[in-house]
Amino acid sequence: MALKITAIDIFILKPAFAERPFPVKPVICRVYTEEGIYGVGEAGIAAGVGVNAAVGMLRDLAPCFLGQDIAEFEAIAHTLKNSAYGHVSGGGAVFSSALSAYDTAYFDIKGKQLGIPAWQLLGGRLRDHVDCYASQVHDGWGTISRRLATAEDYAEATRIVCGQGFKAGKYNLSALDREGNPIPLEKSTNTAYAHELA
Repeated sequence: MALKITAIDIFILKPAFAERPFPVKPVICRVYTEEGIYGVGEAGIAAGVGVNAAVGMLRDLAPCFLGQDIAEFEAIAHTLKNSAYGHVSGGGAVFSSALSAYDTAYFDIKGKQLGIPAWQLLGGRLRDHVDCYASQVHDGWGTISRRLATAEDYAEATRIVCGQGFKAGKYNLSALDREGNPIPLEKSTNTAYAHELA
């Protein structure tokens, strides 16, 4: 059944932590079809100037998909990949992240069209559950709405994380000093400065 792509929206989500030097701003594309089914995909470059590059690449690739049958997605993507490999050294991370966003949107559309979850389209389920870890805990977690700085902050956040059933957490212990001020990268990777903080 033919299902043509009629419109593509590209937008940047509001950053969760705008005070960072390179705030994370996810780049999303929404691909619409003539039947009103749409799919959503995310370009995997979401920090700093990479955001603008991802938006630009999504815009550059959009005309290649507009008006095309969604069933031809793989053939279109294959042609684009071959073109990138032949002319711009494989396209790089920006090209791949944009094409990946369109690919994710395609699977979202196809799953909705067939009335099945996307994981079935990707070959089926391998396990009944996946253990997750609490990521970026240092940016604040649960009832803690500030970035963590002190040992007490980390202990409180860890209690919250464990109380929510997580078995592991990811913390950036060199992001802030004891007063909660950002540590410059050149200092956070400096062994002598790290000993000074200890």
